[in-house]
Amino acid sequence: MTTLAALSWTAVAVFLALAACAAASRWRRRYQMDAERLNDATEALNQFQRTLDYLFDRDSVSPFLKAFFLDLVDLVPERRFARHLVVKAKPDRVHEPDEWGKKFLAELSDLERQDPAAYEASFDALKLAIVASILQWPETAEHLTSLFVRFASQKKLDAVYSAAEGRRRVQHDKQFGDAPAYA
Repeated sequence: MTTLAALSWTAVAVFLALAACAAASRWRRRYQMDAERLNDATEALNQFQRTLDYLFDRDSVSPFLKAFFLDLVDLVPERRFARHLVVKAKPDRVHEPDEWGKKFLAELSDLERQDPAAYEASFDALKLAIVASILQWPETAEHLTSLFVRFASQKKLDAVYSAAEGRRRVQHDKQFGDAPAYA
């Protein structure tokens, strides 16, 4: 009986050791994936900063657009903004622009005519802000590919406006304390 008891305790110990190894392996993989995701977010933030430096040095970029990008800088680290981008800012659901949206689109169109390089840089800055914001959070990072597929399937100005409208809605939520309507 003692041999049987020793064997059963040995089997339990081996089972527990195997379970612990499997759990450690899962945690190590998750840690590595999180580290890679956060490194990518950091790289996107660094590129975003360089792009903003370029845009803020350009006289062709209006104060209105510069203010927009400054607001965006405040929102990029917020989980609520990342969730809003994933859930609400879908290019296939672009609404008719209100007065702010019309001004935003007009400013971008003027920039495109005056300084095409700055216009492209502003679009790049917006993409980098979206990537940096979404990659910071595991629950939003998994949606990055599908979000960019939707953005790629639409005209550039409509995609930019969709993301800008998301920025404006989250900014409104922060200012007035409205509860965000996330799915």
